[in-house]
Amino acid sequence: MIVLVTSLGILFKLLIWDSYFSSKTNDQAKEIYYNNDLKQEEKISSLEQLNTDICGWIHISGTRIDYPVLKATKDDPEFYLSHNHKGEKSKYGSIFIDPNCSLEGTSKNTIIYGHHMADGQMFADLMKFSDVEFYKQNPIIDFNTSRTKGQWKIISVFKTNTLSSQGEVFNYVIPDFKSGEEFLKYVEEVKKRSLITTNIDVNKNDKLITLSTCSYELESFRTVVVARKVRSDESSSINVSLVSKAPNPLMPKGWYDRYGGSPPE
Repeated sequence: MIVLVTSLGILFKLLIWDSYFSSKTNDQAKEIYYNNDLKQEEKISSLEQLNTDICGWIHISGTRIDYPVLKATKDDPEFYLSHNHKGEKSKYGSIFIDPNCSLEGTSKNTIIYGHHMADGQMFADLMKFSDVEFYKQNPIIDFNTSRTKGQWKIISVFKTNTLSSQGEVFNYVIPDFKSGEEFLKYVEEVKKRSLITTNIDVNKNDKLITLSTCSYELESFRTVVVARKVRSDESSSINVSLVSKAPNPLMPKGWYDRYGGSPPE
């Protein structure tokens, strides 16, 4: 009986309490961020009273992604893998920015990480963007900081490996580039791996955000969503009639070994 009760207690904590506590903690942050009496810069500064590492907010319609964004430090880059936005220990972690990215908005590519939780919290809903119809309904990311308020058009959704045993590892976590040409080459690599074709153009003056989460098709796999910032002189609307499923996106070697198929020529 003691073993049974203990086991049930552990299951309750893992499956119910941890999920509830994580959701409740985030709801408290939402109350601050969505306070209509506060200006944009005041929203983030108010959240900073909970934790000075809070530097922004990310929201994607049609998903549960609606969270404060934390800044990781080079001294402890993985801290927010295991701590919530209040700095408390949590298996849910936080949504956080790669410490190599500039928080002043100067990085060409801002990389943001989050866990893929079984109950759908954190970045789990990034998986939904593999479906073209879901993308058509939700092609825009809202990512705001205390300095800027911006919308971002999703240009690529891809799967990639982190283990060399599954083939060459594509380095997608690059915050800055030596030249505009190098940046556009990166964009080309991102697009040829995409599961969807969006026809959204990117030029050398644009900026990107890259959202990354664990994916379970293969060991240590990742699902990655890349978006380009909406320019000041363009509409945030997207002609979704031009969006389609990519006929043969480039996948890691390990993918073809397991699921078949062959890379594009």
